[in-house]
Amino acid sequence: MSGGVPSVLLLVLILLVTNVVGSTLPTNTGPSLESQTSGDTCSHIQTRREWRTLSALQKLDFIRAVKCLQLRRPKHSSNSAVKNVWDELIETHIDEAHKAHTVGQFLPWHRNYLRIYENLLRESCLYFGPLPFWDQGIDADSLLPFLSSPIFHPILGFGGDGVPGTYALPIDPYATDPVRSSRLVRERYKGCVRTGPFASLTLHLGPGLLVTDHCLTRDVAELFRPQVTSEAWSNALAQPTFEKFRLKIDNFPIFPDVPSNFSELMPHETGHAIVGGDLTNFYTSPGDPLFYLHHANIDRVWWQWQQLDLARLTDISGPADVNNLNGPQVALNTVMSFGTIAPNVTVGEMMNTALEPLCYSYA
Repeated sequence: MSGGVPSVLLLVLILLVTNVVGSTLPTNTGPSLESQTSGDTCSHIQTRREWRTLSALQKLDFIRAVKCLQLRRPKHSSNSAVKNVWDELIETHIDEAHKAHTVGQFLPWHRNYLRIYENLLRESCLYFGPLPFWDQGIDADSLLPFLSSPIFHPILGFGGDGVPGTYALPIDPYATDPVRSSRLVRERYKGCVRTGPFASLTLHLGPGLLVTDHCLTRDVAELFRPQVTSEAWSNALAQPTFEKFRLKIDNFPIFPDVPSNFSELMPHETGHAIVGGDLTNFYTSPGDPLFYLHHANIDRVWWQWQQLDLARLTDISGPADVNNLNGPQVALNTVMSFGTIAPNVTVGEMMNTALEPLCYSYA
């Protein structure tokens, strides 16, 4: 080995300098913001960016960090099926799924889940760049098929579609049980992803509540394009209250039966349905790395909606319990749990991204 700086270290240093310079913004949000939600002032704010705006080096470094999490030993789980940190993230989503979907805390819960993911990338895998999001509206508005999107690039993206005949979806013994069903959308598992950086990924949990070692599966579909156009996102942003906004983002959980009227699907569930495969599952959708880019985009639209009127930094509503949709409403002091992977937080702590513990904005 030569006496110079190793190439990998040099790359990390270059990326660190690039991202710190490109992602740090002034943090003076004014006392009126700080008084509305809990949290200390941020020392710096990280800017999240759309995937296609990242440089090739940034994309490769992010992919490296994601693959790193898939190799790191689990930190907290006592489940023998959990083999790595990636599995721990999936396990958390499985365990908390019914507390985090079809409820008022859906958006703040996933905001903190993304924060946990980002912190793991940085602390465990030395990723210093921006957390990327996938603006599906750009692709939906174009005349090109979804698979031509940079997000599916075999080298600078997350790989392509599933290959027919490469995966057999296991039988769910509880398919008709509304409580224990794995909610498998059987017609959406075309096959294993055979291109890109995750072609050899083995998932150990799922699909659904099943515990099986399996490949990453997809079934990319054009059918859902109208539900994620820029017009669909703009329609959500035009809503005057959080209650109306959240129902324009998410109001139809992905159950075993895909609705015949696809116009009923909102952008959240549509983003899952476009990719298909593992990403369609109610419990184990975080097995596909695209889960986090999709949910970062959902979070971005919520952030945009909040920025239109700063009074919205305290606007929250919706049922707190999926089993009692007409019961108590979510509030700023509602506590959200994240299993063993991270401490509980309140909804109020997740409302203002310009304050600790969040400290980010969107480009």
